[in-house]
Formats: sequence, C-alpha cells, structure tokens
Amino acid sequence: MEYNGEITSLKDLHNILQADQTNSINLSDCVQYFRGHGCYNYKLLSNISRHFTDIRLLQTTEEKLISNLKERIEMYSNQEYFHVPKYSNCLDQDWYWLTQAQHLGIPTRLLDWTLSCEIALYFAVSDDCCKNQDGDLWVFFVPEELNINNITDNIWIFR
Repeated sequence: MEYNGEITSLKDLHNILQADQTNSINLSDCVQYFRGHGCYNYKLLSNISRHFTDIRLLQTTEEKLISNLKERIEMYSNQEYFHVPKYSNCLDQDWYWLTQAQHLGIPTRLLDWTLSCEIALYFAVSDDCCKNQDGDLWVFFVPEELNINNITDNIWIFR
C-alpha cells in the first residue's frame, strides 16, 4: 500500500497504520518494521552500496571490513559495546560482524529499521539537510514466524 498524504500528528500516523491493517491482505500476523528519511526522493540503498557499482568489489570490501573489525576487537580485547545473543556462536558469523559494524557507524550493506513508528517518523521530519522537502516513512511487514525480534534471551557482554 502506498499513502501519499500529509501526516500532521502521531494520531494521523496511527490512523494510517490502523487502516492499512484492515485492507484485503491479512497483515494481522505480521510485525511492522519502520524506516523514515527526511528526503522523499531518497533511495533505499545501504551506505556501502552507494559507493560501489561492482558487486564483486563491494563483496571484497565487505570481507576486508569484517576481517579488520575482528582483528581490531581481538587486538584491543574491546567487546564492551558488542551485543551477543545468548546460546549463540554468532562471533563466527559474518552477519553478526556486519550488525556490529553498522552499530558503530561503519558503512555496511545493512539498513536501520525500527519497531517504533514514532522513531521512524522522527527521522522522516528531522533531517536538516532536507528542510522544506517531504519526508518518507516506510513500513516493512514481516510474517510473525520469520520475525527475528522474537528472540528474547539476549545478553550484553561487558568486560
């Protein structure tokens, strides 16, 4: 569903989201993830994807990025900001390192999404680079059985 209109309040946003759930597609078993951007013509491209046209070069760069991040963390034994799911061997998986790099502000192929429509709306209206432009708010529906947010047994490592 695409909505082209003005949102002037949180109530407007909640009404739009509620109306979207009553359409012909059964979205009641889905989790909504949100993303907002202050410029309406923004393309959903990851930070690192904006700098590469050759996918092989992007992949090689990403592999080097992950390797360098692992080396730096090991060298400095600095894991106090790293989130590790309980009962996980995620330190051996590249996706984990990508999420950590993204969290640290390093360009990756990941995009930030939130479970909060209010946070996404904030990003859609607060970008100083996009003053006097319409913003965009995206909603991504994930079937409940595929929702990774169901994992509640998480721990934070502080050393």
